[in-house]
Amino acid sequence: RARNDVLQNASGASLVWTRDVRKILTRTFPPQGAVRLLSKDMDLVGDLAAAMGMSLPVFEAAMRFWVRAREAGMGEEDPTSAVRLYEREAGVEIHGTPDPQ
Repeated sequence: RARNDVLQNASGASLVWTRDVRKILTRTFPPQGAVRLLSKDMDLVGDLAAAMGMSLPVFEAAMRFWVRAREAGMGEEDPTSAVRLYEREAGVEIHGTPDPQ
């Protein structure tokens, strides 16, 4: 909770953080997108960058994660649910009580 408070009141604050941290903490991942579609869009960006001769190392690391999520069978799930991939690899589960809105 302390980290969430810091991030909400610092430069890390964002609409995505506010929305997605609640999903993670409550373990509810209603479909508001799909890993498959995010991955497809990222493929297009990667193809464009390659065509322009650009190297995007942070993008490429993120893309590898989304490919792993898709290959783990999460293609039709909300992208936030992919946190479970990190959890499995780390042997932990993130949970808690979100701040009341």
